[in-house]
This record gives sequence, C-alpha cells and structure tokens, in this order.
Amino acid sequence: MQRERWGSRLLFIFAAVGSAAGLGNLWRFPYLAFKHGGAAFLLPYLVILLLIGVPLLLLEFAIGQRFQKGAVEGMYGLNKNFSGVGFLGVCNGFVITTYYTVVIAWVVLFFVNSFNVSWAGNETSFFYEKILNINEGINKGIGFPQLPIFLGLIVVWIAIYFSIWKGAKSASKVVMITMPLPIILVIILAIKGITLGKGSSIGISAYIIPNAEDLKSFINIFLDPKVWSAAISQIFFTLTLGFGTMIAYGSY
Repeated sequence: MQRERWGSRLLFIFAAVGSAAGLGNLWRFPYLAFKHGGAAFLLPYLVILLLIGVPLLLLEFAIGQRFQKGAVEGMYGLNKNFSGVGFLGVCNGFVITTYYTVVIAWVVLFFVNSFNVSWAGNETSFFYEKILNINEGINKGIGFPQLPIFLGLIVVWIAIYFSIWKGAKSASKVVMITMPLPIILVIILAIKGITLGKGSSIGISAYIIPNAEDLKSFINIFLDPKVWSAAISQIFFTLTLGFGTMIAYGSY
C-alpha cells in the first residue's frame, strides 16, 4: 500500500510546528527560565538547541522519510536492534498524551465557564475546589474522578480520534486551525503583557538582560550543570523529540 502524503509542504510544516508549539513551550519553558535565572537559562538553551536539538530533529525526519515507516519500523530499518528504541518512543508519547489530555480537559471546562467568567475574583479556589475538588493528599484518600473533568476528557478523546482517523488527510485539515490559532493567541497575550505598564519592562529585563550587578551570579548559574540539564530536557519538549512524532510526520 502506498504511503499517504501531506497535501503540501506547508501542511507538513504546520503539523511539525503545531506539535512543538504546545504546553512544553508555553507552560514549562517560562517556568524553567524563571527558575534558572532568566537570561542565564537562554544561553544554554540556545546552545543545546543548535548542537543537539536541530540535528536530532533532522535525524528523525530523515529516518521517517527514508524508510516510510513510523517510529518502531523506522528504527528497525536503521538497525534491527533499534526497534525497541522506537517502541519506547511511542510509549513515551502515549504517557505524555494521557496527562496532556487531562490538562486540555481543564481547558475545555474553563472555556465553557468563560462565557460568564465563573472564576472572577475567586480564581484559585475555582480551580482547586470547583474543577479539581482537590483533597488534602493521597494519604487522606484518593477520592473519586470528577464528573466535569471526565466529560471534558471524553470530548478531548473524541476530538483526537476524529483528528487522526483518516491519517495525514484529516490531520492536515486540523492543523490548518490548531497551528495558527495558538500562535495568534500567544501574540495577543504577549502584546497584552508588554503593555501592562512599568511592571512589564521589569519582567522583560529580568528575562533577557543580565543585571551587571549580578554578573557573578549570572556566570555561576550559566555554569551550573542543573541549568544545562534543564535546557537539554526542555529541547525535547520544544521540538517534540523522542516521542516518535517527527519520525511519523517525516514518513508522510
């Protein structure tokens, strides 16, 4: 059977960028940057991106395109002893999908509640009590699944199914919306953030401009192995590496 194809090169790019422009970048990256000194984290991140991230990304694309297979069979084609690596990548992607869908279910609930801004003035308790119904800890009892989240999960999984049920053909139509829309929303949020007044300039300065008074601290952070380790782990989220996704995309 002939392998399916993306409708165009643009659709392939949209799919690849859409896979990367997710929670790993929008949520995890700012947290790591704040934790590891802002600008001091950006330099190791960019170095790792160029030296490790881009070569691995091109390698995954090349494996998929060369063997016209997914992660397991693609790695097997590279070396018959590597099929287990492809299988672990698929397992990795599955595990990540299972908790990403829960987060997206939260988003669905917030979207529904956004029409009357149900959380206004009570944001923290709305999330922890209304959405999660969080208890005192697992030692106090696991608790029961929350019906709203469960219903949100059903909606998310149905959306996932119909996004991929015809392979590249249906995925191509979905990425035309799901790739540009988050980027547009991020641009809107960024413009909103930098126009908040004096506080925004302080935040931007802390993020991209090292303070000369703290130069020694900046150097120490830059040389900290934990910072480089965090940068390496973030690159895999940034480019969706090691999940089998880019191998599969390249195969189409």
